[in-house]
Amino acid sequence: MKIGIAMVGCGYAADFYMANLPNHPELDLVGVYDRNAERLRAFCAHHGARSFNSLTDLIDDANVGLVLNLTNPAEHSRVSLAALERRHVYSEKPFAMNLEEGRHLVDMAQRNGFQLASAPCSLLGEPAQTAWAALRKGEIGRPLLVFAELHEGMTHKMLHSRWISASGAVWPFQDEFQTGCTLEHGAYVLTWLTAFFGRIESVTANAYVLAPDKHAGEKLGPDFSCAVVKFATGVVARITLSIIAPIDHGLMIVGEEGVLEVADVWDLDSPISIRRREDPKTNKPSRYLTDKRNYPLLHGSERRFRYHDSHNMDLMRGVAELAHAIISGKPSRLSADRALHILEATLAMSNTQGLEICHQMETPFEPVEPMPWAQSKF
Repeated sequence: MKIGIAMVGCGYAADFYMANLPNHPELDLVGVYDRNAERLRAFCAHHGARSFNSLTDLIDDANVGLVLNLTNPAEHSRVSLAALERRHVYSEKPFAMNLEEGRHLVDMAQRNGFQLASAPCSLLGEPAQTAWAALRKGEIGRPLLVFAELHEGMTHKMLHSRWISASGAVWPFQDEFQTGCTLEHGAYVLTWLTAFFGRIESVTANAYVLAPDKHAGEKLGPDFSCAVVKFATGVVARITLSIIAPIDHGLMIVGEEGVLEVADVWDLDSPISIRRREDPKTNKPSRYLTDKRNYPLLHGSERRFRYHDSHNMDLMRGVAELAHAIISGKPSRLSADRALHILEATLAMSNTQGLEICHQMETPFEPVEPMPWAQSKF
């Protein structure tokens, strides 16, 4: 069964979604809309897509079952609210810019009987599902501690004005710098960890603008943040994010019986390794862990159609998962209640501006299940 989708926003990220669309034949692109008429024409000419004359026309089209919101972050809430009057919605992250907006979106979706899901969808990928399966299998014993890094290099010193998408869109550096790296990138880590370990209990964080000369407007989001995140299950994570430090997308989970490492959470082909606790009878009493051993990736859906950029993901996989959820009458694994919980945490991590706080989390969410292909033993 196919479901009709329509895309709002034809900017830089939209080309990534289009590159991945052929991986998901269950999705039928009905059309696209962008308020920038020139951008809309260029996108449609490049991809051969149908254009809508307005957001209202897009939402009103009976062939559209799901609206894909790829607008800039400040517009996410407005566009999603309009679409949720008539349609299911998948939104790029952050799905709202503050908790009040987020709560309103969740309430609107529930009241109107539509599903609202949010990127990022990397939880649905092979490294996340493999790491989660290894944890469930007890490969490193009881998890205790997580170290997560997501650094993109000194982005404002790079030639970002020359970063052009396939259809000619310029990378939206002003939106990126004004939103800040924590709201932009924190969900990539927290989407995994809240699936693995459940609800966050508290967030203690610091955030700074270390490079205020980015020329991106009057207000800049943090370009560095460091948080200690405590989960209700007892696991503690240190999450460090920046667009200052050299590129590092690594994740390390420390358990009582070993250590699991994911080399790159932005790479669906990322290797995973495990070091286990040495035999206590070893002749090397100072040695704690074995050498790294590759841990085989589970394999999900075929990913023939890819794009080449700073990350290797299938961004349309989240839209497809939501479509399956709608058809089956089940909640999406990227549900709005968990997105709201992650938004609350990332806001706590990004709004401190150098003033350390300990934020006690308030928002609940329902536990998420692994992908079907990752639930069996291997």
